[in-house]
Amino acid sequence: MLKVVPQSSGCFFEVQLSPRARRTCILGLHDGALKVAVQAPPADNAANTALLRFLSDQLGIPHSDVLLAGGHKSKRKRVQILGLEPGAVARKLNLPLQVGSVQVKNRL
Repeated sequence: MLKVVPQSSGCFFEVQLSPRARRTCILGLHDGALKVAVQAPPADNAANTALLRFLSDQLGIPHSDVLLAGGHKSKRKRVQILGLEPGAVARKLNLPLQVGSVQVKNRL
């Protein structure tokens, strides 16, 4: 389950990032975090930028609405999504969701 923390302007969730992959894609879930592979290397903030652009494209929101809130130099990132509630994030990423202690099954 993807653990998403709601907030007044959107939500937060964690991402486990794998840089230097063959292709940029969602690999699934890892310990409550979204596991994402990006082609970009970790040097010069390229992997972080690629992650944020990929997530904004997947969620269908402007690039400026996806922010890196923590883990700038770590493989485990904390991403802030502006303007979307947790349920919308889970639906757009086609993932099961956990908000606090409540589990929500994604039905499409």
